[in-house]
Formats: sequence, structure tokens, C-alpha cells
Amino acid sequence: MGVDAPSLEGFLFPETYRLYWGINERKVISIMVRQFFNVVNGSLKRQMLASGMTLNDMVALASIIESEAQKDEERPIISQVYHRRLKLGMSLDADPTIQYALGERRKLLNVDKKIDSPYNTYTHRGLPPGSICNP
Repeated sequence: MGVDAPSLEGFLFPETYRLYWGINERKVISIMVRQFFNVVNGSLKRQMLASGMTLNDMVALASIIESEAQKDEERPIISQVYHRRLKLGMSLDADPTIQYALGERRKLLNVDKKIDSPYNTYTHRGLPPGSICNP
């Protein structure tokens, strides 16, 4: 499908699609991924190239920001915090990545932040291996 990531999560573009009856799942997924690349190959591609991030990294970071933000106006602030932490080589310390690793959204305990997972941004610096949601 043209996605170099651990899963298609983050690459299934959220949109209203008009599909015909009887279409199979693979075709639906293909349409959603193609729409993702149609959008990314526009203005977002320039931003990605300017940032020096890979597409997978950009989608992973966007998914963390999306999961962290409770209001639209919070996204730019959260984005600045995470970009700065990445630039400084700090861990992201993003609760949504722990919730993703645990498989549930709930209030986290300190012990949860020690979970052994590549998605644990408390114990692993940088970005997780893939997206945690569709941003």
C-alpha cells in the first residue's frame, strides 16, 4: 500500500467516502491510504521536508499530539513542547503513548510509565516506532 510503517494506523485518512455496496475491506483501505497521500503530497510534504522528519515520524508525532490535545487550540502548544523535547534529545513523556501500549485510555499510575514497550516515551527517547491513532 506504499506505507513504510509498522501498521497502517495514522495513514487511514479520516474523510467521508462514497463507496459502492459490496466493496471489500482491502479496497476501502487502499482508498483511505491513497487519500492520505493525496493530502500529504500537497502542503504537508513541504513542511515534512523542511522539518527533516520522515513521513512515519511526522505521522507518529501528529498522532501523539492529536491524542494529547483535548481542544483544537492546544495542538500548537503541545506540538511546540514535543518538537523542543525532540530537538533537545529529551524523552517525550507522552501519556497517550503509554495508554496505547496498555491498550486502554485511563488515568495512568507511575508504575504504568515503566511498561516495557517501544511505545513508552518515558523510557525511550525520540518517537515511537509508529502512530498511535489517526491524526
